[in-house]
Amino acid sequence: MTVRGRFDVLDLRTGDGSITATAEADSKVEWAWSLHSGDGSVTLRVPETLGAELDAQTSDGSISLDKPASVKGTIREHAVRGTLGAGGPPLKI
Repeated sequence: MTVRGRFDVLDLRTGDGSITATAEADSKVEWAWSLHSGDGSVTLRVPETLGAELDAQTSDGSISLDKPASVKGTIREHAVRGTLGAGGPPLKI
């Protein structure tokens, strides 16, 4: 599944396949965003100004961030929780 646009709300789910989402400029997390793949990769590209409380988890893959995030607590091998930008509603991957 591939989506691109200016989003305020984003809820993407697939049971068996990858997700690639590109949130363009002026996108913001107005309500909780959720991206979930039962068996596939998830790639989310966001603008530098996006603020959210990140909760990223994987069962057997890896997590990489190319946007600065303030991390609360610990970073585990398969999970990262932190603040993107100024923070905001949850962003669950």
